[in-house]
Amino acid sequence: MAVRYLDGGRLLRSAAAAARWVSQRQENLNGINVFPVPDGDTGTNLAATLVSAVDRARRVRERGLDRVSRALAEGALFGACGNSGAILAQFFDGFAGAVEGRERASGDRLAAAITSASAAAERALSQPREGTILTVMRAWAERFAARSAAGGADLIEPFRDALAAAREALARTPGQLRELARAGVVDAGAQGFVYFLEGILHFADGRLAGTVLERADHAAPLPRASVAHDGGSIAFGFCTECLIEGEALDLVAIRAAIGHFGDSLVVAGSPRCVRVHVHTEEPEAVFEATRRLGRLTRVKADDMRAQHAARFGRRGVVIVTDTAADLPEADLQRLRIHTVPLRVIVGSAVYLDKQTLAPDEVYERLRRGERSVRTSQPPAGDYLALYRYLFEHYAAIVVPSLSSALSGTAAAARRAAALVDGERIRVVDTGTASIAQGLIVRAAAERAAAGDSVGEIVKAVEDARSRVRLFIAVPTIEYLERGGRVGGWKTSLARRLGLVPVLTLPADRGTPRLAGVARRGEAHRKTLATARRALEREMRAPERVWVAHAGVPRAADAFRAALRDSAPEAEIEVLEVGPVLGAHAGPGAVAVAWLSPSAP
Repeated sequence: MAVRYLDGGRLLRSAAAAARWVSQRQENLNGINVFPVPDGDTGTNLAATLVSAVDRARRVRERGLDRVSRALAEGALFGACGNSGAILAQFFDGFAGAVEGRERASGDRLAAAITSASAAAERALSQPREGTILTVMRAWAERFAARSAAGGADLIEPFRDALAAAREALARTPGQLRELARAGVVDAGAQGFVYFLEGILHFADGRLAGTVLERADHAAPLPRASVAHDGGSIAFGFCTECLIEGEALDLVAIRAAIGHFGDSLVVAGSPRCVRVHVHTEEPEAVFEATRRLGRLTRVKADDMRAQHAARFGRRGVVIVTDTAADLPEADLQRLRIHTVPLRVIVGSAVYLDKQTLAPDEVYERLRRGERSVRTSQPPAGDYLALYRYLFEHYAAIVVPSLSSALSGTAAAARRAAALVDGERIRVVDTGTASIAQGLIVRAAAERAAAGDSVGEIVKAVEDARSRVRLFIAVPTIEYLERGGRVGGWKTSLARRLGLVPVLTLPADRGTPRLAGVARRGEAHRKTLATARRALEREMRAPERVWVAHAGVPRAADAFRAALRDSAPEAEIEVLEVGPVLGAHAGPGAVAVAWLSPSAP
């Protein structure tokens, strides 16, 4: 099936898939990061920038290409980290400017926008160098423009051919920069941009073919830089960044005002908002100079020499989970949580959960009466590939998994662990799913980031499992029945009486049980009341409460507003459940979860 145009919805879904693709490969990028300085954070920076861009774009209700593009650009600019992140932000800004006022773009118009984006990224640097992300962007844009003009209406094949050109340009980068040749690696930012493009194509291929791309979920480990431990090449020690906001900001004047403070200068943005990145020994002097030009926000100065010392070499414990766990993309990136996708089977087509299928597409199919929507656990081979990749960067792995009473996912994780290194991989059954599982995973990842041992992290998972609370509103039992989660005479009776269940998922059982019943049409109200009573019984308020929804963001917002009265001190966040769990709960479902605070 040909793809003949790009609109805002397609752009957002593609960007989200690409952000996840890059995030899952950030350790590869960190390990080859030697230019402009070997501080080992290019992967982290690119992933953070993309997550910020997608997060901003998801908040846009209008889904024209121009609105989504502008939101991506703004999100990237506000969340840009590092040299490559700032360049990528300017790339998005150039693209957004070129599609302003357009609901969709195809053919020559899209090629012109991509060319404009590449040129804008190059203008952001004071001294652009060949052999970097800019070189690969340009090669990709030029090939896409040439192919889209000559290749008819389809966009996928020109994109595929342009990706090949980007890979060819990437392979040439060691011959263009002496630092890369000495280290025996390609440029990390350029590799990151290729990963970005691969993520888009992986998503598009999976969507169009309706099939799983074998072994495409995880990257093969890249050889690490042979000079990674040589921190002496960092001439300017502080990666200094800030955001300048104002009216009629002059990017040329800003560049002139701070260019003499160091090197690797990137000035990206628009007349109203500018991101500044520079490597310097005088961060305070940079901030003082920029304060004269506009309102200064998001000020940051990282010690790159300290980062270099801390980041190279194998680190401690990493967390792996499955995509049944719902948690914010920002947490996945910040805490370096890696995921293995479950499968969603629609008819004869197989999709990767959260990678090649969006939740709203599942809900639309269900609303149209599609009865052949099923789900499946990941194969052990997916875990095997990810474990082997992560052992290139980490000493041990902890896997908080979807409830084994609901799925064979934990068993697949254990089978793969036995084939790799059963001593250094611990699989822990969380006994739950969705945002409750996500809260447990987050707790484990925070302990891993703090440097805890495998044993301490496993205990943290078990402790969180005993404290998690989850309540689920399902407006109809139809979808639970289709998935085999409920059935029998009780279901028939509930249907006749017009009742629906209020569900909870206690971790000690691992399967849903009844927390109450509601009349059809009152599931949200009854579940909210049940959750509020449980919150008010807590001896101390939880730190955070998560609300998840299946295609009903306004209902989730109403839950959040009502829960503030019961947990005024808690951070309350709204998430969308992934396609796997959305297929079982059905459109309209809403869930509430939190970790009950430990005894003081």
